[in-house]
Amino acid sequence: MTEQLFLVSIGPVQEFIAAARRSRDLWFGSWLLSELAKAAALTITEAPWNGDLIFPALDAATLRDEERSAPNRILAEIRADVKPGELGAKVSVAVKTRLDELSTPALSGSWPDDRPFLSALASAQLDDLLAGLIFWAATPLAPDYATARERLEDLVAGRKLTRDFGASPIAQMDDPSSANPDRIPRLPKSTLDGTRESVIDERCFAQRTDDDSERRRKALYLYERYGARPAERMSGVDLLKRRGNPGSAEADIPSTSHFAALPLLQRTAGVGTAEIFAAKLKQLREYSARPEKLAQRYRNDSLIGGYDAGILFPERLAEEVNQAQLAEARGVLADLLAATTDGKVPEPYYALLAADGDFMGDTINRFVTADAHRQFSQALGDFAARVRAIIEQQHQGALVFAGGDDVLAFLPLHTVLGCAQKLADTFRSNIGAAIAAMPPEALKPLPKGMPHPLTPSLSVGIAIAHHIEPLGDTLQLARDAEKFAKQLPGKNALAITLSKRSGADRSIRGRWGDASGAFLQRLQTLIILHREEAIPDGAAYELRDLAERLGRAPADLRLALDPAMRSNAIGIFERKRGRRGEAKVAPEVIGDLRAALGLDSGVAEPINVATLANELIVAREFAKALGLKERTATSQEGTN
Repeated sequence: MTEQLFLVSIGPVQEFIAAARRSRDLWFGSWLLSELAKAAALTITEAPWNGDLIFPALDAATLRDEERSAPNRILAEIRADVKPGELGAKVSVAVKTRLDELSTPALSGSWPDDRPFLSALASAQLDDLLAGLIFWAATPLAPDYATARERLEDLVAGRKLTRDFGASPIAQMDDPSSANPDRIPRLPKSTLDGTRESVIDERCFAQRTDDDSERRRKALYLYERYGARPAERMSGVDLLKRRGNPGSAEADIPSTSHFAALPLLQRTAGVGTAEIFAAKLKQLREYSARPEKLAQRYRNDSLIGGYDAGILFPERLAEEVNQAQLAEARGVLADLLAATTDGKVPEPYYALLAADGDFMGDTINRFVTADAHRQFSQALGDFAARVRAIIEQQHQGALVFAGGDDVLAFLPLHTVLGCAQKLADTFRSNIGAAIAAMPPEALKPLPKGMPHPLTPSLSVGIAIAHHIEPLGDTLQLARDAEKFAKQLPGKNALAITLSKRSGADRSIRGRWGDASGAFLQRLQTLIILHREEAIPDGAAYELRDLAERLGRAPADLRLALDPAMRSNAIGIFERKRGRRGEAKVAPEVIGDLRAALGLDSGVAEPINVATLANELIVAREFAKALGLKERTATSQEGTN
């Protein structure tokens, strides 16, 4: 009797996750979808269905582990006698049950008695969210596994294109033509996603006529009841992200400001820092500042008594302290910085890392059997299980999501390059070993002229953004950087986008460790040169201006003048002086730059002047986070 393939998709994912203003929103949105996917997977494997998971190839114990992520697509073999419609309905019920478990703490509490529609609207918004999240399809496992899986993918894609669109939750609750004086009033939109209505009673927000005491009271109530800032309007879905119960007090992750502050703390915090911070914290609390305690697994990296380091930024303090007391609170913060960081304020930039496997679809299409696909999935699961330790224990970051080949994480600038390299190496090793262990008959032959290697690789995008920029924008930058990396032929690449608060974004990219690119090695060298002040900061901007002037010329003229422009670029470095005007740029540095620009032989893929300018600008941002150092001949400190 022919078995069946059953595929469940939880999504669309990106839009839901991207509606985030705080790191907690981004993390919980990702974690929630993972939990819903695991609920679906568990249902498929349990009696009476007893399905056999292909992807993800996780056992029941792992699926119940809240520390492990699961992808939003579940593929399984089910018996021929199972009715897919009944299984699909059961999966939907299981996902709804799990959502209710997680949303109850967020939506319970003191809703105003004279605004009953707010609680009802919050619940309706969550029901509406779920209605557009679950898609499933099934097909007989015939004539062979590869054909059946391809047919199944087409079925799910088609189902998503024919999804049902009903009226919005508020439209279902309220009849606009009604003359009822108790109709739902016009509600402001959520400040997180801009589409759903806010369910926070507007009377909770400060009014123009409120005095300072009343404003502080309302701000405290908003924070404690909803996790909201004084101007944040949130829908029921937003409240779930902000206040949903993950079942563990250790789940929350640090703020973006915390990761921006870590490089400075790593360099300057010493013995007694935690004690000094505790004393100043008591004073700051008198001004309504609310430093947050970190989850246990992040406390060793905080260096300030286990608290989120975002409090070290004056702009974060201004969000919490009343204007009349802000000057005094900033004085306390200045004393704290003087005692712990030599008076330095942290650099305001952090990294958001997004990684994705290369050629995954091509690889999966080669599997002849479900067992081969399952073995591949197990290797992806093994990689995902190692990701948290790499990010959090080895590189002071915070994992948002790791499901198979998809990774998202917050990291400080002084560790992100080393973390990205470690992830790429680990992925290639895990997946390579799994494919090498497969019998030849489990794989279709490679097509003739296949332009990439058999073993999938990992491409990584890194967004470097200001700690108070909208998180949804930073997530898009990281995803775009990931796509930029994956556009390189052969992939196996790293791309970095620097988004400064003023000026255009700067993106650079290259392949991991290949002889022709030497991208990462060159970037690490430029970081060291900046830290040693061996290259003047202004050189990068002169190179940029030079490239932009030539870029406005006709194409044939640009081609003719390109060699002269490269030579002119070297002339900029020969004229300028490093070490704050005290010394010329060293001859060996000039030689390396000449080689990178292709003016000397030996470089297979020279870069152009615009690329060198962007690499220098990005490298300078890493160097600022790492801090100045005395120049040494061979130092590689701080780049891994």
